[in-house]
Amino acid sequence: MDPLSDIMNLISARSYVTVGLAAGDKWSAQFSPFDGLKVICIRKGIFWLKSGENETWHELKSGDGIILTDGETFSMCTKNGDKKTLINSKELTHTKDLGIINYGDDTNVLLAGRMSVNQLGNQLFKKELPAVMPFSTGSSTSSTLNWLLKQLLQESTTQGLGTIVASNHLMHLIILEILRIWIITNEDTQSGWFNAIKDDRIAKTISVIHQNPSKDWSLSELAEISNLSKSGISQKFNQLLGLSPLKYVTYWRMQIAIKALYQGNTSIKDIAFSLGYNAESTFSTAFKRVHHISPSAYRENIEHTS
Repeated sequence: MDPLSDIMNLISARSYVTVGLAAGDKWSAQFSPFDGLKVICIRKGIFWLKSGENETWHELKSGDGIILTDGETFSMCTKNGDKKTLINSKELTHTKDLGIINYGDDTNVLLAGRMSVNQLGNQLFKKELPAVMPFSTGSSTSSTLNWLLKQLLQESTTQGLGTIVASNHLMHLIILEILRIWIITNEDTQSGWFNAIKDDRIAKTISVIHQNPSKDWSLSELAEISNLSKSGISQKFNQLLGLSPLKYVTYWRMQIAIKALYQGNTSIKDIAFSLGYNAESTFSTAFKRVHHISPSAYRENIEHTS
């Protein structure tokens, strides 16, 4: 499996269509906070969007879109919509037909969806992605994205057999494709997972670590996989991830451990053994070093808040 797929699986990423929306030129609304990623794709007309307390309005034309990662309230309007008096979208008069919520007419049309993730995913997105990520289907890198959006619009408006499953799968592919494009083209980020996997040598090494988290890796082995010297791979990992290669092995194990603690009743001892630790105490020490809390206390916190 490749590093991006590993990350998507680790954060339990699941995507689904939330709504198709149509509105006239004098429409505006405010939308509630959300978890994960929110994606909005303009298929017809022009919309304006601002996120949270930021007063910047982003113009989105047909073929444009935006991903929101901060989970905050956001506002939208059309050409002549009121940007000052914003009413929650649920309170506005509307009709719903064939998967599209209509606020008057279809002069302007958008499709929206969301990628839900676990707690680690929310932390990752807020840390490594900008709060607002505009994209366009008109660029040379977005032919696949444009095709996926056309398929999604067709599914949303025809409501055929299996349309919910098909639409949700298409939305997952759409968000993944947007992330791919951003990772490939973004030059602003200097460190972090998404920047690290752009380096083929580091991506290969990370992938091997992810596939074998329980292995007792040595720096020499990881250097050989990356085709770098021991000092070279150490420098690259520290530059891109802020961790040495061997500390990254521990860090990845502890992320797997977090997911295991959330998902089920697997004993801490069994989690420790599955990650290559011969003793629960050794695992607990490593877990506390990374997460600043023992695994047993972490599990108790989950039980108290669930």
